[in-house]
Amino acid sequence: MFDYHYDLLTEVYLNRNNIQKLKQYYSKAYNKNNITGGIFNLFFMSEKEMEEELGITKEELNLKEMLFTVHKIIEENKLIPDGINYVYGIEGLDYLEDIEDIEYLYNLGVRSTNIVWNNENKFGGGCKASKDTGLTSLGRCLVEKLVDYGITIDLSHANEKTFFDITDYLSYLKEKGKTVRVIASHSNAKKLCDVPRNLTDEQLLTIKKLGGIVGVVGIKRFCKTGNIDEVTVEDFLKHIEYISNLFGGTEQIGIATDDMKYYPVDKEYYDRANLFGISNLKETVKKVESKPPHWLF
Repeated sequence: MFDYHYDLLTEVYLNRNNIQKLKQYYSKAYNKNNITGGIFNLFFMSEKEMEEELGITKEELNLKEMLFTVHKIIEENKLIPDGINYVYGIEGLDYLEDIEDIEYLYNLGVRSTNIVWNNENKFGGGCKASKDTGLTSLGRCLVEKLVDYGITIDLSHANEKTFFDITDYLSYLKEKGKTVRVIASHSNAKKLCDVPRNLTDEQLLTIKKLGGIVGVVGIKRFCKTGNIDEVTVEDFLKHIEYISNLFGGTEQIGIATDDMKYYPVDKEYYDRANLFGISNLKETVKKVESKPPHWLF
């Protein structure tokens, strides 16, 4: 099973002085009986959020240096077990200093990126930005650079204006003969759960048309509104069923854990926030009363 979104690189960076504990944890999570691959992300928020929630100061916020640090730790300590198929992702390019730096990120293993996180940056608008904030001219240059390097563009977190600006431009580049790669790594169906991070039918179908993947995520508040303690795995599977019916099949549907148990703020909430995590994904989904989709296993 492939996990389309887990912030493993951020977890490694935050625990870079306690690597052996992480190694033991990952050896249990990543194996033939649970998760066999994934997109492992380094994520970025505003300067204030990075410092207050993660303890990462403004002076530390150097995308290239942070990525190099975690890459070196993973390689030297063999943190990911052999046989696990993974790539690096960047969630939010706020701290990309120069578009030409994409080559550096690519050479370190980045194959997926969110251009924006929730906020607005120099490239476009996230889901908490003004609805009128779309892809900027610099953002268009970035999209083309990512396409040229074969890096997948992740549309989770983009507001609708930026989402469609990106997909319209990707459609244009595709018509020009370029190969485009697109996903929404951790978003569900807005029709079933109306929160800003979920996707409308039009957005979902746009991803399908571009040949992309939607990673249905087990975050409870993206599965069903109301009390998160009343959300079940059945509610999660309803999103898979809905998108499958919309798409006419499951070929372009994946799963994302976005497991936030490592997060240093509000531990009590994040221990309850997800239906499953990286250590118990398959066993949790297999326990549901209705038969899980055959393609999951």
